[in-house]
Amino acid sequence: MLLDEEKASDDEIWLTTIFNKAAVSILTALEKSDAPSRQIISDIILKENASPESIRALSVQYRPPYMIVAASWTESSPDDIVSRSLVKELQLMDSSTLTIIEENTIILLCYDMDERKNNECLEKIFDKILQYPMHIGVSDKYTGLSDSHGYYEQARLSIKAGFAQEPQKKIYRYNEYSPMQIVSGFAEHYCRKPFIDPIVLDIKSHDKKNGSDYLKTLDVYLSHMMNVKSAAEELCIHPNSMHYRISRIEELFGIDFNDPRQIQTLILSIMLDSVQK
Repeated sequence: MLLDEEKASDDEIWLTTIFNKAAVSILTALEKSDAPSRQIISDIILKENASPESIRALSVQYRPPYMIVAASWTESSPDDIVSRSLVKELQLMDSSTLTIIEENTIILLCYDMDERKNNECLEKIFDKILQYPMHIGVSDKYTGLSDSHGYYEQARLSIKAGFAQEPQKKIYRYNEYSPMQIVSGFAEHYCRKPFIDPIVLDIKSHDKKNGSDYLKTLDVYLSHMMNVKSAAEELCIHPNSMHYRISRIEELFGIDFNDPRQIQTLILSIMLDSVQK
């Protein structure tokens, strides 16, 4: 139970304390019932070390298609009671989910995901999660339970990739950010700067020094496949202004927009530069 202790009365604080103690006992008892399956699923999702026999047995109980939903706290994680209470609420909302906690992330394995469940069940789950300060990542559907670790990575990196591009959003789906996810995964393991095209770094430096917005202009222009009209619409400027900016970018930084390899490098470099450390 979340409570603002600065505004709460002594009675409210006392009742909350009693509730939390009772919640711990209840949740502990409830969790024991599916603890063996939960542990194996946790091993599959997080460590990829469950035995083939266990996976085959659970594939009968938890039928495909599957989907992974990862929800991470946008602030520091709350106390364990809050996280476990939310997990149990999510578990009770739909019988076709199994929920685990990993550090500051709540992970849901959604199974037997037909179109009805995909829409109705997920909408309810998202509504419940977003009552808390959390971001949500959603994987693609898949059919092999043993592949769950990879799809957990999809969901987890969706949050990182999506937040880098659209921090105002709360729900990030893999199929909307898949190129950025690959870059985000790369950035987790390597120092980014050596892999960013020097042109992108030069444009950033120029923008900072001169108060220009050429990197944003270039990013939008390339994301619209170099369509001046649609890029100008996104930036809320006249197409003539867009033409001028692109001409200046060509002139100042020596970009050849007719070179496919250079364009690919710039797109990846801009993505890599935008990923948070």
